[in-house]
Amino acid sequence: MGANIGTSVTNTLVSFGQVNDDDQFERAFAGATVHDMFNFLTVFTLLPIELIFHPLEHMTDAMKPKTVDDEEKWEGPIKKWVAPLVKRVLNANKDVIKNVAKGSTTCEEIYADPEQTGLIKCSNIYNPFTGEDSAEKICPAFYKENATRSEDMASGGVALFMSILGLCICLYALVKVLQSIVLASSVGLIKRSTNVNPYIAMVVGVGVTILVQSSSITTSVLTPLVGLDIIKLEQMFPLTLGANIGTTATAVMASLVSSKPESVQIALCHLFFNIFGILIWFPIPFMRQWPIRAAQQLGFLTRKYKRFPLLYIAFCFGFAPAVLLGVSTLFDKGGAFIVIGSLLVIALAAAVARLAYWFKKEDGTNKFIAMMEERETKFQFNKNLMTKVTELEDRLATLEGGKATKA
Repeated sequence: MGANIGTSVTNTLVSFGQVNDDDQFERAFAGATVHDMFNFLTVFTLLPIELIFHPLEHMTDAMKPKTVDDEEKWEGPIKKWVAPLVKRVLNANKDVIKNVAKGSTTCEEIYADPEQTGLIKCSNIYNPFTGEDSAEKICPAFYKENATRSEDMASGGVALFMSILGLCICLYALVKVLQSIVLASSVGLIKRSTNVNPYIAMVVGVGVTILVQSSSITTSVLTPLVGLDIIKLEQMFPLTLGANIGTTATAVMASLVSSKPESVQIALCHLFFNIFGILIWFPIPFMRQWPIRAAQQLGFLTRKYKRFPLLYIAFCFGFAPAVLLGVSTLFDKGGAFIVIGSLLVIALAAAVARLAYWFKKEDGTNKFIAMMEERETKFQFNKNLMTKVTELEDRLATLEGGKATKA
């Protein structure tokens, strides 16, 4: 469930490629966040039910096979081509990560053992041209034998920065390429070709996502088209739902060649979570409007307050998960921490209920919009004031320079 929410941040970031045009940005942000709204609403609906009654767990437990063939690890075709390049930069030791995650060892124990090579290792890299692994082990650029924890952390930090930079560059290039293609094509033709039955659109979303093995890629390609008003938000929604189903195919295929039947079960959980979410929020027109209207409202807020998207991303994908993670760790510690965690949960629930009451019964929506408009007006005033001050300083400098020249 958390992965479903986390993967939707990518197309939200893609919408920033149209931030310079108010109309395009409003539509693009709405098109991106309709994916977020579906995932949030589905999690808020199914998570409490799963915690109390465990329907997904029981259903998939009955469906999982008793045994699964332990074959060669499944990899998608795209990963086979990209992995060799990535492993020349950094190659994570997944055995170390698994052992730490399972609690069978700690980072301190790993780095205290001189036989350990840290999180980075050399390996035989697959050659996509020959279809075979390299004869000799190739060490990545960020490699040092018997590396210390601080050295591995530094290597990981640099690799993380490189990946984020590459992601931003590719997303920006994606938006620009799509804009160039659309502007050079017949907009009317594209609109007619994408104006299909919503259930057919959902099937198209499933097929495309299975091919590219990422719902983020599918929705990120569609987001700029929504911004350009080529695809309507109502058409974007079923394509997004299809992408959510299609992205589970990778996990299902990978689980079928795993040695653990439980891997098939968790892949089925992911699949049925999305199917149940679609059954709740799509077939009935009234229910379908909930995520669509929520996304439209978020798009409207971006027009009123330019910095709202940044606040939205920081809160939904940063602050809120951090708070929930912090509260959940209190329950793991046991003892008096459970009481503290319970009190915090009650306080959070009361705060959410109070906020909902303020929005619904105390005209909170209009008050919130008015507050953002006031802040945006002040921001623009201060920005224009600083521009004027800079222009005056430049003029004074020019006048003083002219007087000095005459003297």
